[in-house]
Amino acid sequence: MAAATLSGLVGVDATSVRGGSPTARSTRVVARWTLVTAALLAVLVALVGLAFAGSTARLADGVTIAGVEVGGLTMSEARTLLEQRFQQVAHEPIVFTAGDDQFPIKATTLGVEADWSAALETATREGEGFGPVRGFKRLQARFFGEEVMPPVQAYEAALDFKLASLAKDIDRAHVEAKLVRRGLGVEVVPGQSGLKLEREAAAATIARSLARLDRGAPVALPVTTDPVEVTAADLAVARRQAETALSAPVRLQYEGTRWKLPRWRMAELLSLPSDGSTALAIEGPGADAWFGKLRKRIEHAPVDAGFAVKPG
Repeated sequence: MAAATLSGLVGVDATSVRGGSPTARSTRVVARWTLVTAALLAVLVALVGLAFAGSTARLADGVTIAGVEVGGLTMSEARTLLEQRFQQVAHEPIVFTAGDDQFPIKATTLGVEADWSAALETATREGEGFGPVRGFKRLQARFFGEEVMPPVQAYEAALDFKLASLAKDIDRAHVEAKLVRRGLGVEVVPGQSGLKLEREAAAATIARSLARLDRGAPVALPVTTDPVEVTAADLAVARRQAETALSAPVRLQYEGTRWKLPRWRMAELLSLPSDGSTALAIEGPGADAWFGKLRKRIEHAPVDAGFAVKPG
């Protein structure tokens, strides 16, 4: 009896351990490895950040100011480099474009000056921060680059004068499509869009471009398009009407009198649509002259009714 009781107790204890212990042990192992992995990653991240932290006395690699690489230089070295480069390029023109027109402009012509101190302060902030944080900021600048443009100012009177000159050459109103007569035929002259210089935006574009220390491709000036209101398609109906009017002579009759208008005469009477018009009309100097002659032949003063005494 004692042996049976003991055997039963041992069997119950063994069953209890096999059911719960493996799951709990597995959970603890997973949690432990998760903590270890997180700690290792944190240490690795910190080491990478420290490895690229560099010296706060030098600008981060990958930073450019006005198109010039200044990474790895001290503030003093960078300032000297920027000032020297600006003196070299200030007399070299940049070609600005608007459509097919080109306009070379020099920085010295407009008195363009750049605030290199402000640009260097901005560039310095790109590589600041505590240890690993600074390292990752510098790592980002190294791989993706960081472009800094300095605040720029120009001699206002010279800039306004140049903008007025540019606008005079660039601005043009649009030209509407129109119909023209070639002999006894009618043709469509397509319209042309106009251009207008955006002066405020152009002033900023010119100043920023001339402050850059590289002289490369032409720079497009900001312009807006002045679209046409009447297109060639809008004149299709008027063209067909004009072609019909000129296709054969016109014959007129009044009280037994007949007139024949040859095609060339009809061409003189027609007013083809232009200047934004889409309607065909009979008007103009030629029509006025012809109708004046016709009026003399047809019109007569009124005669009131009356009595007349006749013999008989």
